[in-house]
Amino acid sequence: MKERIDHSHTRLRGEIKELTVKVNGIEGFLIKTTAYQARNYGDSQGD
Repeated sequence: MKERIDHSHTRLRGEIKELTVKVNGIEGFLIKTTAYQARNYGDSQGD
């Protein structure tokens, strides 16, 4: 019984880690896109 708990716990930790990586990737993408849009917006306002 204990082995099953440990196994599912390890799997859950792996899934959380994977999810964290995905979230970090999405956040990084959003930050880059937002910064890019803000820069473009600033450039267009300069005209």
